[in-house]
Amino acid sequence: KLSKNIFVTTLLFIPLVFIFHSTQLRYFLGYYAILLGFYYLYVQQKKSLAITFMLFGILSHYSLVLFIPLYFLYHIKGNFFKKIFSITLIIFVGYTFLTSVLFPFLGNIRFISYLKGDLVSTYLGGLFNFLPFIPLYILINEYYHIRIKLDKTLQEDKVFNFLYKMSIFPIIFIGLSFTVQVLGHRMMITGLLFPILLFF
Repeated sequence: KLSKNIFVTTLLFIPLVFIFHSTQLRYFLGYYAILLGFYYLYVQQKKSLAITFMLFGILSHYSLVLFIPLYFLYHIKGNFFKKIFSITLIIFVGYTFLTSVLFPFLGNIRFISYLKGDLVSTYLGGLFNFLPFIPLYILINEYYHIRIKLDKTLQEDKVFNFLYKMSIFPIIFIGLSFTVQVLGHRMMITGLLFPILLFF
């Protein structure tokens, strides 16, 4: 429905996203239910369907509450990319301070110890996996603005803007993904569907 090039979209989606997440069926099902919810909310403007799909998604996998910020960020005024990138830097700095400064003092608290134990990935591994996403997000942003220069009507095109914002949104998790790589796997790699739809 969002792409006329079904063959190319499918050809890219299967190796980049589907194979990687096909063993995580509960998350995979919930993730795309959430996306349908946002589609019905922002493109079709059918709130009842949007709420139904979003609730189904969160009930399928609790980690999908990570999409809650999108509800508030979607209607950012001005340069969407720059503002999302600024939020990304704030999250990264805050998270780094929390894990490197506060955690050592709170290490005896059971929940904090659990969080520290769960952060098993190294920064080097995280950088290797997710740093290449930064040029991709820059490319998406450039593509969006070039298309608008060529066709001003796209500024008001709900589908085009929806695909752009959904393509850019996962960048807010990149700083956290350098350490908590599972977050990058679930939010950034799965989110590659949107650039594919945007480009094709």
